[in-house]
Amino acid sequence: GWTIPDEVAAIHGITTEHATRAGIDESLAIDLLVDLQRRASVRIAHNTQFDDRIVRIAIKRFFGDDEAEKWAAGASDCTAKLAGPIMQLPPTEKMVRAGFKHHKTPNLREAHLHFLGRPLEGAHSAMADARGCMDVFFAIQDLQAKAAA
Repeated sequence: GWTIPDEVAAIHGITTEHATRAGIDESLAIDLLVDLQRRASVRIAHNTQFDDRIVRIAIKRFFGDDEAEKWAAGASDCTAKLAGPIMQLPPTEKMVRAGFKHHKTPNLREAHLHFLGRPLEGAHSAMADARGCMDVFFAIQDLQAKAAA
């Protein structure tokens, strides 16, 4: 029932036609995601704040406020926040003009290249981004373990 704008499809490659043909109903996707969360000790994302907002909106739509609050209360970690202090990317010109002097938060492509030494193939597709995020998370965990040893 959703229409994916052409400019959005150009980013992630999923057209309305493809989603209609290969996708599943949003309520089923959210139900499966909530079920996975219940079984996990922690959820990991790159830019968790954005992802959590989008997921909580969908959870509220199908399962109500209580389920959305359970999602919010679940343990999570963000590879963007974990990678930032390690990578220490300089602020962009736009950030400097706006008065920000802190480091730029790395996007997933930047973090993947930094920690894995290779570009993230197929970025903006769900599976490629999930695998890339997982690779970055485990690379950071390895770095932290080495530093603690």
